[in-house]
Amino acid sequence: MNQLELHKKIEELFRGDVKSADVVFAKSLLVNHDAKNFFFDQASIDWLDWLWGNGFIDGIKKKSDDPNRYYYLPELEYLVRMAEKNPRKVAEIISDKTVATTEENFNPGVINRFLWIIGLLPAEQIKVITPKIKIALLFKNTIIN
Repeated sequence: MNQLELHKKIEELFRGDVKSADVVFAKSLLVNHDAKNFFFDQASIDWLDWLWGNGFIDGIKKKSDDPNRYYYLPELEYLVRMAEKNPRKVAEIISDKTVATTEENFNPGVINRFLWIIGLLPAEQIKVITPKIKIALLFKNTIIN
């Protein structure tokens, strides 16, 4: 399947009903970086719970191969877009203990985008996230756990 056909399949998925979406089929569409970017670009707020619940946003749980480099994750850009549309759910995702924000699974790209997202959230959600935030080493690492 070429990229145009793949993009059409992704568009068809998101035009359909989230309640009847096939997880295996949707995951089969994520065959390369371009497809993954397009996939998350097409996903609307209606899909946030489904994507989180079915592991599509699990890239934010993975430890960085190089803790000194930031890697682009389409999942994070999706969460940035969703922060103003469903701040409660995005705050819940950021607060999840499995995301890559601890010393054991540190990912500076996730931390960076989470800090950006926090700036988009209303005060009520920031209060929920604040207990999770702490500075581990001044000017070296920021770790959320």
